[in-house]
Amino acid sequence: MERNAMTAKGLAAVIAIALIPLFGCDSTSDTRNSIKGIRTDDPVITMKIETRLAAQENPGALTNVHVRTDIDGNVVLTGKVKSHKDADRAVEIARDTSGVRSVTSEIQVEP
Repeated sequence: MERNAMTAKGLAAVIAIALIPLFGCDSTSDTRNSIKGIRTDDPVITMKIETRLAAQENPGALTNVHVRTDIDGNVVLTGKVKSHKDADRAVEIARDTSGVRSVTSEIQVEP
């Protein structure tokens, strides 16, 4: 009976250790994007938008656009572009990305 209890405890410890990468315990994570270990950003949506920005016909036009997305799908675009057309295109790309609820543009136009 005692051996079964020890085996169960050992199994529970192995499972707990295996789940650490899934649920956190990352002391190097960016604390601006978390509250007491809970992520408050959405890296998946951010990566989708950044990939679509980079895939444009004139990718250099949007390389200075930075994307932040919270867990509710609210996106903030920052950075600098050379024209209002480029800024509008970045907003359009973000809005047309699945999972996005809102887009706020803080993009600066500097010709």
